[in-house]
Amino acid sequence: MLITLLGSNGFDYPSYKAHKVSRPQVSGHGHSEPTATTTGLSRGSTRSSAKPHGESLKPEDFDLHHPGFFHDEKDRGRFESVDVWRDPEVYDDPSQPEDLLRPPMPSLGEFKSKGEYIKQPIVADYAKNSDKLFLMIKTGASVLWKRLPVHLFTTLTRVPHFGLYSDAPASIGGYEVVDILANVSSETKNSDAFEMYRLQRELHDGYGVLDLSEVNVNKGWDLDRFKNIPMLVHAYNSSPNSDWFAFMDADSYFMLDNLMEYLDTLDPNIPLYIGNAIGGYRFCHGGTGVVLSRKALELTVGGDPEWIAKAERVTHDSCCGDFMVAWLLKEMIGLEPKSGKEEYPHIGSKFQGNSFWDVEINEDKWCEPILSFHHLTPHDIEILWEFERLQGPNRNKITYASIYNQFYKPYLIPRREDWDNGARENEFTEQRYQDQKANALEEGNEDRLREMQELENSGPLPHESLEGCRLACEGMSDCLSYRYMPEEKYCGTSTTVRLGHPHRSYISHEDEHDEGRNKHGIVSGWQIDRIRDIRSRSSCDQFQSDDSLYVEGWYLTYGK
Repeated sequence: MLITLLGSNGFDYPSYKAHKVSRPQVSGHGHSEPTATTTGLSRGSTRSSAKPHGESLKPEDFDLHHPGFFHDEKDRGRFESVDVWRDPEVYDDPSQPEDLLRPPMPSLGEFKSKGEYIKQPIVADYAKNSDKLFLMIKTGASVLWKRLPVHLFTTLTRVPHFGLYSDAPASIGGYEVVDILANVSSETKNSDAFEMYRLQRELHDGYGVLDLSEVNVNKGWDLDRFKNIPMLVHAYNSSPNSDWFAFMDADSYFMLDNLMEYLDTLDPNIPLYIGNAIGGYRFCHGGTGVVLSRKALELTVGGDPEWIAKAERVTHDSCCGDFMVAWLLKEMIGLEPKSGKEEYPHIGSKFQGNSFWDVEINEDKWCEPILSFHHLTPHDIEILWEFERLQGPNRNKITYASIYNQFYKPYLIPRREDWDNGARENEFTEQRYQDQKANALEEGNEDRLREMQELENSGPLPHESLEGCRLACEGMSDCLSYRYMPEEKYCGTSTTVRLGHPHRSYISHEDEHDEGRNKHGIVSGWQIDRIRDIRSRSSCDQFQSDDSLYVEGWYLTYGK
């Protein structure tokens, strides 16, 4: 059924079919059935063999397992073979029937239109109850081909109903990407904020199939803030009977089994606005993922269209589209986001905005389900999808502890050189110390000056050396990680654990928090004993009883 929608100014949106297409089902019950096992191996054992011919996978093949998989040398150049969560059985080829792994296209006569025929079938590996969800993925024309394609064979396999939105019309795999700004007012289209939009439309309309990633205007953020409200209007009108409406950026990823398990505990018939709330005027961060109940949209974008026009006018003076969602909900129905773990809807830390190597983990979060990731490359999204899929029926049990045990623990040792773990809750620098001393002198604060002198006499200050930084972390009872930049005389400490990433001159990695800092020679460290104490107190950590081989850093130290 084609759905024609009206914009806030009364113009028609382009004819658009909400993406609710028939798909080849993944074999198994209801939502999905995985295709590989995670049977553990003893360290140093030979790789596991495929199941005997004719024997099928069973749910117990995916029981929570030991993380320490050992890959034969011949496998080390295959897949992401240093990922210890990838069971060696994945490397085997049991010669599955082709019609299971490559289901054939339906015959021509089964299609009702060329519009259906052009769509590349997406496997239906649906998360349980995901038919209650309408998922929106928002991107920009300048980055669409960098970010969106990976979702066709990852995220979009998990949900039956979705919409793709951008600031220029496009298509991918035969699915329409809606220009969600097509129906803003003429005043807005002619504003300075829409310079990039006008240039994109000129190229699109006059030059045919030019890839808009070649447009070098760099004003995508000016456009992005105008997308959210029209996107919600479109989504609600496309699927008004959905219980839940979630939106994410194209460099984000939802753990959809975890998300649906959480949403099944909530009532879509009351207004709910769910996500990672930030800012003084509280709004949910879109990159982290945002969920709205049906009732919240029914009472807002499903109501008086004059509010949508007013929201467009307000957007000109706002920071971002995420803020505008919060503004509309608060102004129209008094709905504000909540963030507490105890108060309904019990959000806690379920939504977070980092990649799997940068998730901030502490004892309070350890056993909490993790629902979202952000700032991801297509590579990161693929890895998260593969990791999630290899959990099989346990895909709804992924916690912060799961991320620690599978992605962090194999690589954590007390100290790693040329490594940045991002520790920065407390920052110590030479300049800051001298400024504090100067302020104490100016104020005549003798007590503070005496305290600083005692610190100087007691040993190296945190910013003076790696040892000083380590001792500073050790002296804070809740410090779990630190890092030191010798060229900057900088020490950072944190009460959370992050794996981080290697720092090399030939690795391109942007970090807005450290812009301008010289990281040459950076060293990172972790308080391993304290981390293991946290694990020993956490009932959800299935690897509490690690044997002596599989302690923190085992993968780095194996065979040494």
